[in-house]
Amino acid sequence: MEIKFDSFSWKDVYLYWQLKTNDLLNCVNQPIPCQKIKVSETSDKRRVYYHSWLKNDYSHDIVSAFNRWMEMPLYDRDLLFSDERVSRSTKLMLQTRTEAERAAVWLFIFCTSFEKSNLPFPNNIMIEYVGAKARKHLENAFQKWQFKYHHRFPHLFINATTVRNVVFQDYKAVVDYAIINSYMIMKEYTIVLFDSQSNAIPLPSLFDDLRKQ
Repeated sequence: MEIKFDSFSWKDVYLYWQLKTNDLLNCVNQPIPCQKIKVSETSDKRRVYYHSWLKNDYSHDIVSAFNRWMEMPLYDRDLLFSDERVSRSTKLMLQTRTEAERAAVWLFIFCTSFEKSNLPFPNNIMIEYVGAKARKHLENAFQKWQFKYHHRFPHLFINATTVRNVVFQDYKAVVDYAIINSYMIMKEYTIVLFDSQSNAIPLPSLFDDLRKQ
């Protein structure tokens, strides 16, 4: 079977995404709520304002754990509350306005997660092409510069080992796996905002307004 890498458009990708998520998997198309969690200021009285993904079964002790985590030197922190790459993915997802934009974010981050995985041909090229289509769609609504930064999910349920064991004949296989990964993240994780001033105006930051004006 001949593999045609660039014979499809974003419209083809998204129409297939819609078809496959039309029923039971439709949750991946819905806005993701952000749960605010009140935490303490740092010991030097700086405001804490940090987005992350948390496992849905997190305990009430998470606030104490986060407060301790914030006081650690950066090089001593584990990944309980994710790194900046994962935090960026929450901010990008939270600013989506349409189902097409959410699909593009799910696909873009899924595909770019394999950039350094040394996947075999043709999977490496097919994933790259699908990711490029999703990124191009997002660049119509979001600032292009921020795609230079890495974005990551809190966990890849479809990892490089899984992807190496199949052959991607077309873009549909990539979309299928991205949907499964997105669905599992929705079922297992919640986006949270740790804020020491939960009733205050959100802090301005580099990623607070990713959209084009």
